[in-house]
Amino acid sequence: MTRILHLHMGMPKCGSSSLQAYLRAHREALAAGGVCYPDLAGKAIGNLTPFIMTLHGEQKQAVFKHNNPDYDPDAARPALVRFLETSEAPLTVLSSEGVSEMGKRANLDFIFESFDRVVGHIFYRPRVDWLLSHYTQAIKAGRYDTPLEDVLENTTFKTVTSQKMRFSGSLAFWQGKLGRDNVEVHFLSRSFPPPEEQFMSSLGVEMALPALEKGAANSSPTPFETCVLASAKRTSQKQFLKISRKIRRIAAPFDPFPKRSLLSEAILERINATFAEDTDRFLTLQDRISRADLEPDLSQKTAQAITFEEIRAHPAYAEVRAVLAKKKIELA
Repeated sequence: MTRILHLHMGMPKCGSSSLQAYLRAHREALAAGGVCYPDLAGKAIGNLTPFIMTLHGEQKQAVFKHNNPDYDPDAARPALVRFLETSEAPLTVLSSEGVSEMGKRANLDFIFESFDRVVGHIFYRPRVDWLLSHYTQAIKAGRYDTPLEDVLENTTFKTVTSQKMRFSGSLAFWQGKLGRDNVEVHFLSRSFPPPEEQFMSSLGVEMALPALEKGAANSSPTPFETCVLASAKRTSQKQFLKISRKIRRIAAPFDPFPKRSLLSEAILERINATFAEDTDRFLTLQDRISRADLEPDLSQKTAQAITFEEIRAHPAYAEVRAVLAKKKIELA
């Protein structure tokens, strides 16, 4: 019997949570249709994510543990190995947004060796959308506390984070590892089908599975909420994680700028120029995503640009500061 692995490996901030929740919710129906999505994680995270997290450092594991209290790093690899050794499913799906990055640094061959064929699935999105999603997520997690413009000058961003935006690097690596015909490229944007629809179509298995309702739990903070979160004084990332949801919940009703954007014309031009060479290379590696997809017209967003300075000058910011002060949360 031929065993095939469909490996969803990210990228981060490209619809992974939505796809993973879909796979988890339909696990039984998928199994009935010949697709095994093994239960290696207790929550609606990627089933390969607990193992991938064991390859990261203590700080990232601590944040993951905060969001997934049942996470046991000592149990993750044995559970995966046990599945690989006992499963006889002809078609298996494993998923973690961290594979796209960690696969370059850690040896995952023991997973691949259990299958006759491995098909990798990578999702991309417009870089500026990716950047905004990465930035607001990092603000929520307490990793950033400065405006977006300052983050772009940050050494860590320039040397580490920006590498994730060099799409050709990840695609070329996985095409070299798995073979060009074994890497499926997907895209997260309104002009493409939802992530789960793209993924299911690429499996070659026809199933009529209902879409899931979209929740607000992972919604991105607005510019006003982002500014308030970034301005909150914190003694540690762990302490900030405990209060960040409370801060956002309090700030939301005061938001006078729900339609505004942190994306300015200057940031858009800078990102497109910085990654122009990478875009050219990326376009030679695949034919599904075009330059117009990677560099969409965002004139409406940039026309609504707003800065932290403008937000802090608005009376609503002073009102939120006063409310939070009563709860022993201080804003800069």
